Amino acid sequence: ASFSFNLGQFDQIWEDYLAH
Repeated sequence: ASFSFNLGQFDQIWEDYLAH
């Protein structure tokens, strides 16, 4: 997931959230 705020840590958490 790539967003405007582009937070690497949050991005990883978000991907993990979508995976569940």
